[in-house]
Amino acid sequence: MSRLHGQRMFCGLLMVVVLAVPALAQEWRIHTVQRGEYLTIIARRYDVTVPELREWNELRSDELAIGQRLRIPQEDQEWYEVRRGDTLLEIALRHDIALELLRRLNRLEGDSIHVGQRLRLRPAPTDEPVHVVRRGDTLMSICRRHGLRLNELKRINDLRDDRIFVGQQLRLVEVDRTTHIVERGDALTEIAKAYGLTLDELKSINGLTSNVIHPGQELQLKTNGAPRLATYTVRRGDNLTEIARLHQMSLRELRQVNNMRGSLIHPGQELTVRPRLGTAPKNGKFDWDDLKIIVPGIQRLDTANGPYYWETPRAPAQPGQHYAEKSNISPRVAYSHGKQLWNRFSRTIATMPPLGNKLTGWHFVLDPGHGGIDPGAIVKGRDAEGKPYYVVEDEYAYDLALRTAALLMLNGAEVTLTVFAPNHLLRSNEPVNRTFVHDRLEVFNDERWNRSSSPSTWPKGGQKYLRARINVAKRALADVTPGRQVFLSFHADNVPAAGDAVTLFYQRNRQSIDTTSREFARRLLPEMGAGARIKGKNLGVLRDNPTRYKLLVEMRNLAFPEHIWAVRYSELRQRDAEKVVRALISVLGNGTG
Repeated sequence: MSRLHGQRMFCGLLMVVVLAVPALAQEWRIHTVQRGEYLTIIARRYDVTVPELREWNELRSDELAIGQRLRIPQEDQEWYEVRRGDTLLEIALRHDIALELLRRLNRLEGDSIHVGQRLRLRPAPTDEPVHVVRRGDTLMSICRRHGLRLNELKRINDLRDDRIFVGQQLRLVEVDRTTHIVERGDALTEIAKAYGLTLDELKSINGLTSNVIHPGQELQLKTNGAPRLATYTVRRGDNLTEIARLHQMSLRELRQVNNMRGSLIHPGQELTVRPRLGTAPKNGKFDWDDLKIIVPGIQRLDTANGPYYWETPRAPAQPGQHYAEKSNISPRVAYSHGKQLWNRFSRTIATMPPLGNKLTGWHFVLDPGHGGIDPGAIVKGRDAEGKPYYVVEDEYAYDLALRTAALLMLNGAEVTLTVFAPNHLLRSNEPVNRTFVHDRLEVFNDERWNRSSSPSTWPKGGQKYLRARINVAKRALADVTPGRQVFLSFHADNVPAAGDAVTLFYQRNRQSIDTTSREFARRLLPEMGAGARIKGKNLGVLRDNPTRYKLLVEMRNLAFPEHIWAVRYSELRQRDAEKVVRALISVLGNGTG
């Protein structure tokens, strides 16, 4: 049963807990004007525009008085104070939360509420269904944090003793197969698709009026009969713990549905699992493996983390945080090779059955972050056996950009990449610890830029190189209708304070806010998954970028062990790409931005 039901249980002895009561959150934040403040300063502080401040406060001029109270919308409220005339249903509709979830969060038996009552509108972090072990965690500390008994936590996760490791995912909730517990990053559309339901069916079953869902929320799946299960074929290097995690199951549930007691598995063995969110689109003969293409006249080199063309990295996997392989070819040759691969990739996609035409007429410039000399973040993780592995941000970003490009083109769009890799297209990892190597081969998609053989030609950090990416976009979009241009720069953050969900950044500095891109980002959020957010920031790749809709997408955060773990899997990189394209279709698919 979900921990959103019933009473909390604490580990060990009875504890007396003093709860700090959060400050009341209203629908409007109130700002009291101070000496020396004017509308531009206040707008900048709250990440809004001056015209919006005028509209919300019915201002006829820009003159302000000291002590004047201005109201600014309170976004993503956690609490609401009931006012005269409110009903529970109206509050649920107004704040985009399912009525049943609102009842559960506030332990309401019916719909009776009273003026002044404080209602929680979002699940708390401790209501989330999984905990990823961090340095210093113990089973007892995890129990206390989440209000569980030690024996219950061990039972759900089939733990035989108290040993845990950093990066291990522990499930905190046990539900039957008719229920899906929303995890951070889950989107309603992909849940419906995975379980063989239409979006409208899933919303109807759960009384949802929008596609917004929250981590820890329970979704009922049953219509007629039991929800569908799937089959997973064991691959070399797999273990039960990671298979369970990949399919959002506890180890106990995985063993139960397969009538297993131990952990012994072998390649080729078929296991019954929950359907994995973000399964590949099925249409005609389309398969991701079809895009591991043959290029006439160029040898394809199949490796455990390939395929590659022309040459492979010397290391079989990224061996450390400071490892890099220098290029053996010039930027001009690298550009020529990368262009050949991209052209073949695009032509191959053009021969495939389309997935749709909702993005016809749109042109997307996809910018794989970092590349060349600059790897972005290189971070260390450990697998279920405690073995270390390393992942490289720019290798993930390039793979994500290619997968996104393929799906966009299959839905009718035109796509330009800002960066080319000269020795690979889509790759997979089998086993998953054979991670991609930081080889300094990527070049800008710019023939003129790559005429020089100078070391400064290779991409790296700095405004000069960010400007080169913008210039690729300018040329690609020169003849494209302004209203049908999108620029997306893909990254994986490495900052703990940034949080462990997708963040969409729009351009914001002291002088201005890109309100067009901000609104675009807001509309993308429901399909980007539970917990996704938007944020304004002054970013070189967005600043002075003339593209109408432009965002920097931090799809993962490598400061979190669960994201380090995830980017090794081609299935989860594929899911990330599908999430991006599904969001774009939901906003742009009707022909307007």
